[in-house]
Amino acid sequence: MTTCGIHGGTLPLNSGRAPRTLAWMALLLVVVLSGLASGPSAEQRRLAIYSPSSSYTVDLLTEGGTDYAGIVDLLDPLGHLEATLAGNRLRIRFNNLSCEFQDGSREARVGSSRLDLATNFVVLNQHGYLPLASVPGLLARLTGQPAEWHATARRLFLGVQPVKPRVELQKNPSRLVLSFPGVVNPGLAVEHGLVRLTFLHEPVIAPGADSTYADPLIASLSVAETNGAAEFTIRLQAPAAARFTDSGHTIVIGAAVEQATAPPQRVRPETPPPSPDFESRPPVPGASHPRFMVVIDAAHGGDDAGDQITPKLAEKTVTLSLAHRLARELEQRGIPVTLIRTADVAIALDARANIANGSRASIYITLHASSLGRGTRIYTALLPASAAQTDRHAFAPWETAQSAWLDSSRPLAESLQRSLSTRSVETTLSAAPVAPLNHLTSAAVAVECAPSGDNPGQLASNRYQQAVAAALAEGVANLRERLEGTQ
Repeated sequence: MTTCGIHGGTLPLNSGRAPRTLAWMALLLVVVLSGLASGPSAEQRRLAIYSPSSSYTVDLLTEGGTDYAGIVDLLDPLGHLEATLAGNRLRIRFNNLSCEFQDGSREARVGSSRLDLATNFVVLNQHGYLPLASVPGLLARLTGQPAEWHATARRLFLGVQPVKPRVELQKNPSRLVLSFPGVVNPGLAVEHGLVRLTFLHEPVIAPGADSTYADPLIASLSVAETNGAAEFTIRLQAPAAARFTDSGHTIVIGAAVEQATAPPQRVRPETPPPSPDFESRPPVPGASHPRFMVVIDAAHGGDDAGDQITPKLAEKTVTLSLAHRLARELEQRGIPVTLIRTADVAIALDARANIANGSRASIYITLHASSLGRGTRIYTALLPASAAQTDRHAFAPWETAQSAWLDSSRPLAESLQRSLSTRSVETTLSAAPVAPLNHLTSAAVAVECAPSGDNPGQLASNRYQQAVAAALAEGVANLRERLEGTQ
């Protein structure tokens, strides 16, 4: 546990942070399919804060009908913080400004002036708690940033403007297109009759009034802000799927199987020209196209941080570290490896698929991480059986290229699950429209790692990452002979 300021008493940095609610939320493209459990019914009340330096959530403590937020949880992501707890007084120094709070007092000192609180400040088990209603005023004074407070939803926009996406209903084929000025990473749930997008880490708000459409696919769009998030609900008239395009700037809700009006894009076997925004490991000497080779794709990177695992740990960091560990484990087993991302750079999803296909890999594994849920989730492409191709060596439609390899991808997922289970890592399997799986011309899976318990910081643990990497490598090695026989 990280601490700050040890003078008289120690105040943990996670003060006030209750165990996280278990929920199925997608990273960039993980879908909660109908019938999966969504977690406990009593949802943890939370506050979301959006600022130029960090976007994060704080779990709330409710006492006597009043919500409180841990003072250290509030301030640590925003700047340099030192805290001292002496008896019933909490003294903090935030970016060279001194503050003092007292247990049971409605008055606080901020610099040389006084601040009236909505109700009493509380010190409980050496943790300092500020009444929620006083949070916007205090953070605005301490940071010097204007604050826009959405009280009902418990969302604070601190020095940033809320973002309204551009919404367009397109025809022939019907599809709803949501365009954002920056990369977005909402939770994505596809259920019977609707698609739900939950924006927790982005300052997204409703584009306008709710809309009803006279469309054969899209019935309506409604937006609600609640419990620190914005929830977009798209009601459907027919089966639909959601996909991310434009490097994560656009979300398209379209028919589950669209009939393209133009000739489909084809997956070509030629290696694409080198791209300046990625690095890959050099091939094994003497084998320009190894018979059995694994491509590892660390999700996110650059401006796309992915899930904010903790205030100081982004998904992109976890996936890159895990990718390097998995590469070492595979190479120790004599399996050649190519890493699509070896540094903190952004790579478009289509480019990742092209790189993997051009390498003629036997296996493609994309790695993700999530602060929600437990254990590891393994996904294969969600494609209708009717789209399956019979000739793997023929040109394949871009949107359903993976169909011909599903009979290899599913055994791969099962082998990985068995290996993880032997190391007591809880693992589930499902099919989901996780980009860019549909475009891959090899056995392909997405692996999403979550903590084994309630501490999301475990994802940064060397021991945990190493256990997952070794299990995945063992699962690949166990299937090597079978996959080589099908190439």
